[in-house]
Amino acid sequence: MTLTAKILVGIWTSVFAITAQAGEFKENNSIRYVKTCEAAANNDVSALKRLLRIEPYGKQHIVDNVRCNDMSITEFAASNYAVETTALLSRYAEKKQRLAAQAILDNSTAIASR
Repeated sequence: MTLTAKILVGIWTSVFAITAQAGEFKENNSIRYVKTCEAAANNDVSALKRLLRIEPYGKQHIVDNVRCNDMSITEFAASNYAVETTALLSRYAEKKQRLAAQAILDNSTAIASR
């Protein structure tokens, strides 16, 4: 790699680093969504209802857009065997998410009964 190419790569890397730092981190939203994922995984229906109630964009926004460990929140609750929170979230989930969550719960029930 020539010196010119190395300099250009260095400048390009610096520009990306500055751009990445320029974005605002919305701490309150991130913390709330982490708590929402935790409530869903821990089968804590009362905490989940409270968090869904205070969501400014509505329950549907949470179910459609929040990802927990790269899964929809409904699938995440099901993968943690949280039957009650999965049922609550499934009310607002798209059919595809409901079916995926139900398949996870059915699979976990089959494994547990062995």
